[in-house]
Amino acid sequence: MAILTIESIATKDYLVWRFPKREITIGSQIIVNESEEALLFENGQLVHILKGGRHIIESGNIPGLDGIIRRSLGNNSPLKIDIWFVSKTSSTDYKWGVQLRVKDPVNQLIVPVGSYGSMLLRIEDPASLVIQVVGKGMLMKKQELRDFLAPNIERSLKDYIAERIKQGTLDIFNIDSALEEASSHVKKTLTNNFERFGLKLIDFFIQGIEVIGDNPEYIK
Repeated sequence: MAILTIESIATKDYLVWRFPKREITIGSQIIVNESEEALLFENGQLVHILKGGRHIIESGNIPGLDGIIRRSLGNNSPLKIDIWFVSKTSSTDYKWGVQLRVKDPVNQLIVPVGSYGSMLLRIEDPASLVIQVVGKGMLMKKQELRDFLAPNIERSLKDYIAERIKQGTLDIFNIDSALEEASSHVKKTLTNNFERFGLKLIDFFIQGIEVIGDNPEYIK
């Protein structure tokens, strides 16, 4: 097999991209950009994480690969490893929008509420994201990550609104008056949730919350 030069060819829309070939010849090189990390897996187990730079696959050069290289040489066969490239660039491309159903205790109505905003996010622990979220897929786009995180945002925001209404400190029809406080509260909740998946929530903004629908009972 030919000696390969392995590097990410993913566009800026991609957060995670897996090199399509699993059989790698000794002497091949892996080029990792400064804004990303490369994860090496064998049989589903993480072997090593490569930082930015040029890395030659040879004995003694990459920790964790010596045993794999010895088996490859003994069997006169190429290495069989999966190589994932993960972007670690902070991005504001995570706009979100959710629809909630919140009970209005005054009128005993289930009120439809819409909310939207954005967040500043970075992949802090690429291995956690790949293992827990991406799994056996070949890649992950920003849109896919947004879709994965949306239920967390919806649940945290709904819990905040319901608790404030229960306390009597928020009225369902002037809910948009608490954007700053709601943003801060939901961010704290989401920060811990996102960390489980290797994500760092740098900032979180709720830009709008309002009752939706044509029912005149929902209009103040």
